[in-house]
Amino acid sequence: MKIVPPTAKPPAQPITRYSVIRDGSQWRINLAGVNYGYYADAGDATRVAIETAQKAGEAGHATQVLVETLPMQFRIAWTFGDDPGGKDAAPAG
Repeated sequence: MKIVPPTAKPPAQPITRYSVIRDGSQWRINLAGVNYGYYADAGDATRVAIETAQKAGEAGHATQVLVETLPMQFRIAWTFGDDPGGKDAAPAG
């Protein structure tokens, strides 16, 4: 008798998330617990986060950009491979 292992999907690649967060009156991009840059508004920070996430996606990483809507609450603004336009996508906020 031939034993056939069950077919299983390979584990999903972890998603690298770029979070656009409010820091006082400015906005920053958080990646893996480290904050980067200072931006006057969420739209500017989101554009830079999408540009950066697009480059990482093209290098083979699964990426998303999240935008803080309320303290500690986020919405997905962009996902590599799902949202056309990359850096030209409409900014959030």
